[in-house]
Amino acid sequence: MIPFKFSDFMDYRMRFNLDRVIVLMSCMLLISVSMCNAAFNIKTGSEVIPDRNYTALFGKRVGLITNQSAVIGEK
Repeated sequence: MIPFKFSDFMDYRMRFNLDRVIVLMSCMLLISVSMCNAAFNIKTGSEVIPDRNYTALFGKRVGLITNQSAVIGEK
């Protein structure tokens, strides 16, 4: 039995149209993801706690362990 590929049975025009569809769908996905990202302002805990004047931590003993690559928002 000889192995075969789906592309062996497709002519050039079908492959070209399939490539165009894939590129179009990828662009639509990227646009929708970027629009969703712009619609929501997601904050980490390290951004929320200072905004609330550290009230959640008042009177508690707190230790912080973090990674060197940790980033707080746009700062």
